[in-house]
Amino acid sequence: MQLHNQYCNSTSIGKLQPSFNKSVPTVDATTDRKDTLDFEMETPARNDSVEAAWQGLKDCNMQSAGASDFVSFSISIRTPRQRVVGVLLAELYWGWMHICIVWIHEEYRHQGLARKLLQRAELKATEQQCHHAYLDTFSFQATSFYKDLGYKIVGQLDDFPLGHQRFFMMKPLTVHNA
Repeated sequence: MQLHNQYCNSTSIGKLQPSFNKSVPTVDATTDRKDTLDFEMETPARNDSVEAAWQGLKDCNMQSAGASDFVSFSISIRTPRQRVVGVLLAELYWGWMHICIVWIHEEYRHQGLARKLLQRAELKATEQQCHHAYLDTFSFQATSFYKDLGYKIVGQLDDFPLGHQRFFMMKPLTVHNA
């Protein structure tokens, strides 16, 4: 699934005021007939709702920005017995790499493994013609680590969680031509 932060406006529902678990009368923009829509609070979200949202977002994004050439990948670090002790999850689209998760098991931290994961991911991204990378992290996680690797803070949310900050970071990448 793609994790894009784009939103598509729909003229057929743009004027509805959500009222959870209540039927709301509206006019269908394509047939101009009276219809009833149901708003359902889903905890957890139903798979068909999630899939419909991602597909609708993907379709909207395609109309606005063109094909994304979306690729998701992971790089894992395993012991000889195949125990996972580190993972980087990332996505490539529209010339950017989104680093979703970097995790190293506590026993293996401070050995340069996260740096090696990021270097490998950045190499893959540049081979796929990505010109930038971005990620988000918290003040109690690895902000200084990412800064040391050339990432710059481009956004910050204070008190997320209370007493901490959430940082949004990016880094230009040098694309290697094949």
